[in-house]
Amino acid sequence: MPDAVGMGVVLWDDIVLEDKLCYCYVCTTEEAAYGQVIINDGSKSAISDGFGGNPPNATVCKTIDNQLFKKRLLELLVS
Repeated sequence: MPDAVGMGVVLWDDIVLEDKLCYCYVCTTEEAAYGQVIINDGSKSAISDGFGGNPPNATVCKTIDNQLFKKRLLELLVS
């Protein structure tokens, strides 16, 4: 998700059309994957042992109202 959309969701939570509770893991010790975010929404098999049994720790935005987001962003930039 682009940074602007992430900030838009924080400013205007009504632009979110679909979201899902997920378990998210940020790679901080794996050199080759450092900074990668792995998202498990419970619909697929766990990638590695212990990953799939964790409770949700994040709400992931799946769909936003693009037109409403653009309208509000332009209003903010023009004012």
